[in-house]
Amino acid sequence: VSTTESLASGYAAYQPAGGTTPYAAVMIEMPIGGNWYGNLQLRRDWLPAAAYDSPLLQKKTRDSAFFAVAYRFK
Repeated sequence: VSTTESLASGYAAYQPAGGTTPYAAVMIEMPIGGNWYGNLQLRRDWLPAAAYDSPLLQKKTRDSAFFAVAYRFK
């Protein structure tokens, strides 16, 4: 958040440093029928201190889920 953005938004000015974001994920593939499959991925990222010290963030982690349907050609 730059000084100009801080004045316009009300958030404190903030310049983060770099960091590493470790994560853990699990992916499950399920046959639906015939050549059709469903894929589910659940993931949690642990944000570095440089990110979660930001006035824009309220959590130290970020969770996400992804679901896809795929067809396999034989």
